[in-house]
Amino acid sequence: MRHWIKLLALLGCGAGFVHAEETTSYQDTTYTDAGASVGISATRQKYETGDDGEGRQVYFSPYFIYDQWMFSAYISAERTKGQYLSETQYPQLSQICALQQSGSRFNFVNDALSEACDDTVTTETEEEEKTGLNDILLFVSYDFILPDPNTGLSVGLSYSHDNGDDETGHGSGTRDLYADVTGRLYVESVTFWGSLGYTRIISNETPFQLENYGSGSVGVNWRAQDWLSLNSSFNVQQSSVENGDGYHYISAGLSLGKAEGWGGNLNLYKYEDNPGLPEREIQAGLFYNF
Repeated sequence: MRHWIKLLALLGCGAGFVHAEETTSYQDTTYTDAGASVGISATRQKYETGDDGEGRQVYFSPYFIYDQWMFSAYISAERTKGQYLSETQYPQLSQICALQQSGSRFNFVNDALSEACDDTVTTETEEEEKTGLNDILLFVSYDFILPDPNTGLSVGLSYSHDNGDDETGHGSGTRDLYADVTGRLYVESVTFWGSLGYTRIISNETPFQLENYGSGSVGVNWRAQDWLSLNSSFNVQQSSVENGDGYHYISAGLSLGKAEGWGGNLNLYKYEDNPGLPEREIQAGLFYNF
């Protein structure tokens, strides 16, 4: 799941972290590089209702670097079961519908939404396994070469295509453009970073009245060994639905492996009092970089 638009954009910036350090050493030559990552992951989500959701994903992410430019893509397919949410920027339709009650922070008065909710309640089975493509993400970033080698600055732009099914949680039902700016401070083996982003919804096929929204993150990454990295972040996002609240969450994780070859990761996410979202999530994965 995870916050694919937000966190995948950060993943692209994260690749830029390494690139930024590499590019500070050259000025007059053109640097190019290309590669890809393939991997699998398993995710488990826990909701305050006591329901659990599970997801198993396979993905492919190629990239190309030209000087300070990096171009990348993220393509994934996922099998889900139970109350599971692949896309968090717009909570899944069935979960939003369940929140339409007195006192809810989501108070929709939309005939199309009411009709969609009626269909969802009568046709969806939470225990059913569902398989499908997630939204495809295309990303480009530019790393500035700063006078101080202990600092970094990058800007990024991503496009999310709505090929995933929003009613099963595999997609958002929208086509989005996401722009962000990320600053970094390097202190020996520790990187402190902060990012501000804005998402513009350019196409909306959902029954929701969606709005453009901003987001922000701060985090720290510690490369404890050349094969081990630890990370943590705090993330906030404005509401993208009318009458809805924004949400925030914290994350912590570790990554094993080097720039090339086999590696693995383990990530924990804790969502703070957000209707339609899980209370917490744990995700483990295995990947190969080449």
